[in-house]
Amino acid sequence: MPLHKKNFVQGFIILKNQKDTLKGTIDDQEWVVNPTIISFKSAANIEKSYAIEDLSSFGITGKESYLIAKNDLDITPFAKSRLQSFICKICHRQRTFLLQR
Repeated sequence: MPLHKKNFVQGFIILKNQKDTLKGTIDDQEWVVNPTIISFKSAANIEKSYAIEDLSSFGITGKESYLIAKNDLDITPFAKSRLQSFICKICHRQRTFLLQR
């Protein structure tokens, strides 16, 4: 049994290292946090999951689009009592879907 109800709406994907836009439908999960994987159905109605590593962009028609971006994520341990004295910042470079409205 699926963990969530599927909600396929018109959208597009652009595969990594490609320029062609593939139109189809995307399972719109009203993401609160940017997704790491999306489900896409092609015009032939074939469903496939795509991860950040697979895409350069995707979007939901008339709503939102996402670009792949390399971001520095601050993973410095947080302790309120040490906030002012901790000057070394720990960052992790990662690829994420960046929401564009």
